[in-house]
Amino acid sequence: EIETRVKPFLMNQNVLIGGSTYEISENLIITFLVNEPAWQAIICPHHVNEGHLDYIKNLLDKHSLTYQLFSETANRKPARVLLVDKMGVLPQLYRYASLAYVGGGFKGSVHSVNEPCIFGLPIITGPAMHNSQEALDMQKLGGLFVLDSPRQKEFSKTLALAYRSRKQASQVNLNLFKERTQAAQKMAEVILAE
Repeated sequence: EIETRVKPFLMNQNVLIGGSTYEISENLIITFLVNEPAWQAIICPHHVNEGHLDYIKNLLDKHSLTYQLFSETANRKPARVLLVDKMGVLPQLYRYASLAYVGGGFKGSVHSVNEPCIFGLPIITGPAMHNSQEALDMQKLGGLFVLDSPRQKEFSKTLALAYRSRKQASQVNLNLFKERTQAAQKMAEVILAE
């Protein structure tokens, strides 16, 4: 079902996915798209409610960016933005992206970086990562790129760096995921053996 909702949206361009986004990151992503016509975005807001979705739709309309709602099943067509208006599908959507922006880094604490890591995506987030050892490890190894401030120029510059470094960052994140999965498996075997 997810593939049939996403495939018609894709236009053979680079795709930035914004996972668990807030207004600050949605503004950054949308302004980036205005300046970079070769990119598309999947926006999965942290708050999926009518008021917040209307805010994003108005912002997209203001900038004349075409969008498709994830829940719309009729008349699926290519668009610059796929706006996800359904909870629980974000982890499956990372597979369609080139880069991931994970929200929360300017709102107190970054959200999960594990899902984009599974797909080997370079990750961008804000500086509030104290709650996530995975994010700190990815940053140290070169798989995660941090925005020190939510300024548009810095966002575009960081995204360009992440895109240029995507092969190395992808390998870092895939290796880190594999190592963590193997460690968890060994721990489970030890616990279950007792």
